[in-house]
Amino acid sequence: MNAQNIVSALSDLIANNSPVTQQSPITSQERQMPEHLADTVKLMTSGQKEEESMLDEKESEEMDEDWKDKELALEKYHLRSFSQEFMRQVIDFIDHAGPGSKHGRSWKTIHHRFRIIPDRSYIPHFRKYLEHHGTKRQKTQDLDSLVYKKLVDARQKNLVVHDVDIQRWGLKIAKEIKLDDSHASHGQTGVKKELHSKRTISSVGEKRTFAAVQSKNATTHSYTLQPTISLDGRLLETIYLCLQKQGGKMGEQVKRHLFQPKNVIITCSASGKLTASLVKYWRDNYFLSLVDAKCLLLSDSYPGQNREELYQPENCGGKKVTRLQIPQNTTDELQPLDCYFNRQIKSFLKACYHRVALYELDIHLHERNNIIRLGSLMHNQLSADVFTPMKKYAWFSSGLMREDPSPFVGVNQVCFASSETHIQCEEKDCDESVFITCARCSKKLCFQHFFTSYHFH
Repeated sequence: MNAQNIVSALSDLIANNSPVTQQSPITSQERQMPEHLADTVKLMTSGQKEEESMLDEKESEEMDEDWKDKELALEKYHLRSFSQEFMRQVIDFIDHAGPGSKHGRSWKTIHHRFRIIPDRSYIPHFRKYLEHHGTKRQKTQDLDSLVYKKLVDARQKNLVVHDVDIQRWGLKIAKEIKLDDSHASHGQTGVKKELHSKRTISSVGEKRTFAAVQSKNATTHSYTLQPTISLDGRLLETIYLCLQKQGGKMGEQVKRHLFQPKNVIITCSASGKLTASLVKYWRDNYFLSLVDAKCLLLSDSYPGQNREELYQPENCGGKKVTRLQIPQNTTDELQPLDCYFNRQIKSFLKACYHRVALYELDIHLHERNNIIRLGSLMHNQLSADVFTPMKKYAWFSSGLMREDPSPFVGVNQVCFASSETHIQCEEKDCDESVFITCARCSKKLCFQHFFTSYHFH
């Protein structure tokens, strides 16, 4: 084919069909179009098929597998001679041809600007490389910005923020923007109706730092949990819970609507603490059903439980209970629960309260049924076999066991371990981030599927 004949025929065709008769100055876009047409005519007259004369998003169909390995991509597609910044300049030049351009830029225009590119096949390779490896810096900047925004929003609401929260936010956002490589002794423990942290991440130079709570009243009112652990590292099957109730009694209406799990024995008092009559109730309805015919009981000097007649055989159903009392003001050194185990309980409960507050979940953990539900789930988790050495360590740390059961893992390592990647809840169709790893089945659950759905074994 004769290129001159093609151009002449094209000129006649346009002259006969164009409504425009007046001449005007030639624009830069009008100069680029003949260049593209000239390239096309040249290809056709030389017997070659026009392939991807204009460069757009559909230029490359290479398998993504070829591009996941950065070094492999550089070697296979001969890209080592080009810096990432140069590739970015080329693609930006192509993609920003101007508002009046419908077809991008011609290869001639591109090659005129970037002489060191051997041929047009390199353009889709540049684009593919940048899609897989060239946007990480921008994504990292976006990640920093979004995490910082969440921190600012949380602190403006006076919410408490810890290091682990920053990490969880970062991992969740990294996944969303596809930044993949970011990477028997018994004792009582008093628990505030709402546990809150006294430490938070905040701004440097802040004169006063505030923290919000769901209920100020709940931070000053408490209830009592009384777990019992055995020398062989078992947490006995039920936990004793004494709620605070004005007048020290629950009405029939309250009892009808009370959440009653099988592993919690529920009582109440005006103060939320155990009285002498409640200790007797604990003995008859909790303790005696869980111990053998002979038992050595180690307990502290709390007035309600140090009466010797409570443990006489005639009052214990014929069982022989020998009680040893821990001297006053020594429980933090000699009481196994106070030495270690109660801290694990409070770590678990604090994690729950913190999650609800920071994520602004519509759940009020200081309400009666939620206190019971949370106590039941906590007891169920800490009864798991994985915590047996930890419960033995409580005895060792108080000097009542000779053999150190270390190494062992605690609540934070098993249930609330930090992760280098964002993990979603394993329940079907749930895209919420993981709150807890179940100590019994290792299932990873969000707060709603753990607490609200009552994940109990």
